[in-house]
Amino acid sequence: MQKVTLKSFILLLLLAPAALAQELGPFNTQDVDYAYPDNMNNYIATKAPVPPLDNHYIGISGGVDASSGKFTNQFTLPGFVPLTTDLSQTSLDYNAGIFGGYGTNFDNFYIAGEVGANYTTMYERVTDYVTTSPFAPANISTRQPFALSLDVLPGFLTNTRSVLLYGRLGIAASLVQLKLNADSGDPNNPISQSNYKCSFGARVGAGVEYFFVDAFSMRVEYVYNKYGKVNNTYSRVSPVPMTFSYSAKPSSNQINLGFNFHF
Repeated sequence: MQKVTLKSFILLLLLAPAALAQELGPFNTQDVDYAYPDNMNNYIATKAPVPPLDNHYIGISGGVDASSGKFTNQFTLPGFVPLTTDLSQTSLDYNAGIFGGYGTNFDNFYIAGEVGANYTTMYERVTDYVTTSPFAPANISTRQPFALSLDVLPGFLTNTRSVLLYGRLGIAASLVQLKLNADSGDPNNPISQSNYKCSFGARVGAGVEYFFVDAFSMRVEYVYNKYGKVNNTYSRVSPVPMTFSYSAKPSSNQINLGFNFHF
């Protein structure tokens, strides 16, 4: 009897794996001939998309400018060939501004439109010693106190939504002052002319923005501004006939720090 029981137990051990092999496997419940997933992508974790979020914001900014002005002066006396000279000047200036915009994201891609108003201390002054000889040198200066801008900001929003990397591409309109001071040949009546004109330009830049909380963030950015040429002409016939045709072409490299309030 014990021998029969032992033989039955051994036979059961031999037949059990074959019987279990006929059961459906955990990976595929449709075909017992394949013990692998139909599609391995179904078993690989995928990155969750970043949900879209409307972003209305206003902010303030300030920074430093490496400003430059390219000047041209043409001086004409009757009976002489006009003389032209090109001059340039650079300076370190400061700026402050306000801005506002609206943006949204499509997964990690971010896009925004922004308008801004900017004040700068930019002031460039050159002295022309050559073309105005034998008269006293002519001084030409330019200021750029105020500018308006309209920009598009494409960017990349990280999955944590705490860091935004963005670029900047836009246009600007700036109020530019162009001024001339020179000797007229009459010590009691020197030449002094000043005009304000509007100059249009282009802006490009890049920056990074960090969100402390949903309603507050800080950004650091670089912006290059290049404006069109502004021109003035001064002519007189007495006591010595002469004509000044002078122009300036301002540009600036800005490093700005900004604080945004989101709503």
